[in-house]
Amino acid sequence: MKLLARYKYWFFLYILLISLISTFFYLNFTKELKIQETKELKEFKYKLEVALSNFENLAKLSFEQLVNNEETLQLYKKIYSSNKEEKIALRKKLFKRLNSSYQDLKIFGVRQFHFHLKDGESFIRFHKPKKFGDKLFSIRQTVKDANENSKFVKGFEEGRIFNGFRYVFPLNYKNEHLGTVEIATSFNGIEKSLNKIYQQHYTFLIRKNLVDKKVFGEQKNQYYELSSCNKNFYKEKIDISHEGHNKFEYILNRVCSKYSNNIYSKMNNNSSFGEHILVNNNYYEAQFIPIENYSNNYSAYVISINKDTFYPKLVDEYKAYFIFSTILTLIILVSFILLNRSRLKVKLQKQFSEQIFNTQSSLQLIYYNEEIFLVNNSLLSYFKCHTIYQFKNSYKCISELFEGESTKEYIGVQKYQDRISWMTKLLNNKNNIEYKIKIKNDIFSINIKTIFNDKERYELVVLTNITELINSKNILIKEIEKAVSEVKKQNILLTKQSKLAAMGEMISMIAHQWRQPLNALSIIVQDYKEANSYEEIDEQYLNSQEARALKLITHMSTTIDDFRNYFKPEKEKAVVSASSLINKAIEFTAHSFKNSNITLIQGKEPLSIYNLYVYVNEVVQILLNILNNAKDALNEKNISDKKVTIETTIDGDMFLISIADNAGGIPEKNIEDIFNPYFSTKGKNGTGLGLYMAKMLIENSLDGKLFVFNNDEGAVFSIYLPLSMKKKKSKVKIPD
Repeated sequence: MKLLARYKYWFFLYILLISLISTFFYLNFTKELKIQETKELKEFKYKLEVALSNFENLAKLSFEQLVNNEETLQLYKKIYSSNKEEKIALRKKLFKRLNSSYQDLKIFGVRQFHFHLKDGESFIRFHKPKKFGDKLFSIRQTVKDANENSKFVKGFEEGRIFNGFRYVFPLNYKNEHLGTVEIATSFNGIEKSLNKIYQQHYTFLIRKNLVDKKVFGEQKNQYYELSSCNKNFYKEKIDISHEGHNKFEYILNRVCSKYSNNIYSKMNNNSSFGEHILVNNNYYEAQFIPIENYSNNYSAYVISINKDTFYPKLVDEYKAYFIFSTILTLIILVSFILLNRSRLKVKLQKQFSEQIFNTQSSLQLIYYNEEIFLVNNSLLSYFKCHTIYQFKNSYKCISELFEGESTKEYIGVQKYQDRISWMTKLLNNKNNIEYKIKIKNDIFSINIKTIFNDKERYELVVLTNITELINSKNILIKEIEKAVSEVKKQNILLTKQSKLAAMGEMISMIAHQWRQPLNALSIIVQDYKEANSYEEIDEQYLNSQEARALKLITHMSTTIDDFRNYFKPEKEKAVVSASSLINKAIEFTAHSFKNSNITLIQGKEPLSIYNLYVYVNEVVQILLNILNNAKDALNEKNISDKKVTIETTIDGDMFLISIADNAGGIPEKNIEDIFNPYFSTKGKNGTGLGLYMAKMLIENSLDGKLFVFNNDEGAVFSIYLPLSMKKKKSKVKIPD
């Protein structure tokens, strides 16, 4: 007891270490086991996919050879023009024609061979010929989708009689959809295929609620029974009784009994998992894989039982690790106790400050009376010296190793007689300059501090290797410069594309403005012919027509100049009245808004008293872009009472222009991306640059802000622009 009391702390330390080692090995054991289980589950899924792929190929081949031919399709087409007795005869004829082939296909695992009419009615089940006429659309999504879309569908699905992996083919004859045919297999057929390839045993469980909902009552009692693994699942009754299958069922029941709660929980959560069990001195692994049905819901499980060699091997391996670690820990702990007892007899020779000194990663020297007194281990290691005496025999002062020329930040090569002047320079560093030195192609920051011990003065010199830091900084600077260059190139490209888009808008607006003058010119030209036929052409007539035509042509020329002036980029900002900007944008869009039956409503705020300091033409283009977007949205949505409202107000030192429409708003999924480059809600009709360039110009060049949000009627764009002067006349006049 005295011995235990004496070494109780060591005993508790040993227990703690063993606990930590146990935890470590347990975590690694479970990690390796999980990795292996994941690998085996992936292999199991792959095997299942291979078997299903093979059956899909068989189904497609059977469809092409047995069903998708002239004679069968002609027979099937007659169903829709036949009475009840004739349909019965056609059903018998189809059965007689294909039944022998169906019997052959059953050898390869085909369970269901089922024809459906295009309205979902069961026409003939080769596996249950007397069951027909029931409507399937409500319980068989595969049949519904294949008929409604006239396309091939596949997937696992529960039916009226059996569940199965179903492959439903559309029956089309001369561009007419006649119905569908289904070729399906049960898991029993898939299991036979797997057994041939991998010599393993499997079972199949299906959710109880699906069977209860869909299967005919007598068929449910005949073909299904509750699973021992989970009361929420059925398993199919199969007529198999041999040693291998009985052993499989015995092991599965043992697994389900031992891990019942865990299995129940994981199956209800549709998890893939594995469980291990020891039976008759052999380890086995039960693997559980959930199966998705056609509707993408997990509806069944496939279970495999394999003899497990990895698990016992891993257990034995970690047992050996644990025993070895336990013994080794005990030996080390005992050795440490003995060593510690001997060390307690020896006094510490070094003070705490010296220990700190020698543990620093930076190179450190202590000077006394202008000579090297002490160096730390990092410095000895850097210069490959074993002792301070070896270093001092090579160098009288650290400054002998300085390289390069002295600059504002660097202390360069020092002459022998000036070997201490650098220390004075550092000690008098009132401007806190971060001095650096170069030694052996490395760059160090250098600092000095005066310390006193027993009234003796010492200088502590600290050299910190910053080579990697400076190299990383230089690399980062180059990367930033490269990134900035790329951004500039991208902005130039976006600007060019935006100009092209603006040119297209200008041409579109000119076309709207020219439509009426062109119609008038057309009438003048036509009038010449009519006047000639009535001999009305005289000098007065010609002068009148010439004046009218020249007036129209002058108006059209003025329109071109007007638009061209406003679509030229400006190099300088100007002070301009808010009203002239908005009125010019409205003038440009008036014809297109009128043609689209859009009502433009302006607020009552007196704009003439407010001046803005902006790029005039660019702001007009931004307003045009937003107004045209509103017009396009209203036309696309076919709104009966189309409206665009322009409201203005003052918000601090900013002038707010709000443009709102009643087109229903921007979809929430798009509103965050609306100002991104190349993002457009107009499909191929949009460039995705207009709003991006508008936001860039307003926020980067005009010190303003551009926002968008949805109200009850539609989208609202808010443009904030800086005010220049209030209640004074504008210095720039907007041309008419």
